[in-house]
Amino acid sequence: MSFGFSTRIAAVLAVILSIGLGITGFLSVQMFNRTLGEFLAARFEFVARDIKQHIETQLDLGLELTNIQNIPGIMATYLRDDPQIYTIEVFDEAGTVLYSTDTSFEGDLVAEEWIQAWREADEDGVWTLLQRDAGVIGVVLRNSLDQNLGSLALRYSRDFLDKSVSEHESRLLLTGMLNLAVIALLALLGSAVIFHRPLRDLKRLHEAIDGIVKRDKGPPVEALFDMQSPDFCEFARVACSAQDMLAEAIGEIRRIDGDQEAS
Repeated sequence: MSFGFSTRIAAVLAVILSIGLGITGFLSVQMFNRTLGEFLAARFEFVARDIKQHIETQLDLGLELTNIQNIPGIMATYLRDDPQIYTIEVFDEAGTVLYSTDTSFEGDLVAEEWIQAWREADEDGVWTLLQRDAGVIGVVLRNSLDQNLGSLALRYSRDFLDKSVSEHESRLLLTGMLNLAVIALLALLGSAVIFHRPLRDLKRLHEAIDGIVKRDKGPPVEALFDMQSPDFCEFARVACSAQDMLAEAIGEIRRIDGDQEAS
């Protein structure tokens, strides 16, 4: 009886704690994903800003964005030095690609979400996107009159981010399973220890009451149970006394009925 009850209590505690661990783990993964994503974005933002500075310096000299000859070379250098960079592109205010490390993109329109993100860039002129296959970091290009001429966009690999998040999830899952096993064991042992005496007393109480109900006249109440509660002992004595009085009354009534039938 006690083992079954303790097991049920331990199971409830384990379920509650496992839900708490699951929620904590989920929030931890989301926080890790966001933090690492922001770290990678900051890293590639530095590259994008460096290229932006080269471009805007020449814009300040009076050159048109479409006439800056060394943009492809600068972008190609960064692409060659960092294998995690997929492409670097420069597009104008209409969304047309003017320069790209992949020349097949030149003359094409960028995705609408890029244009929307560029137009909604923050005060520093930085915008970011996290797509299914890549991350995108962009910087707004402005001339000396602070006119918005377009944007530079850098696409980088998500492999490092996804792999890191996956490894973090695996570590959390393993840690959570170990914690859950320890918690379940401790909950079972703790429930058995905490509820052992109350359950034992309840069992004795049940046996004592059952003994009072089923007993014959004669045996003392103290012989029917082993309880340390004075209140219950007093209750048992009164109950047994009432039971004896009721039995005597029933016997007397039967005797009187028998005498009447005999007469």
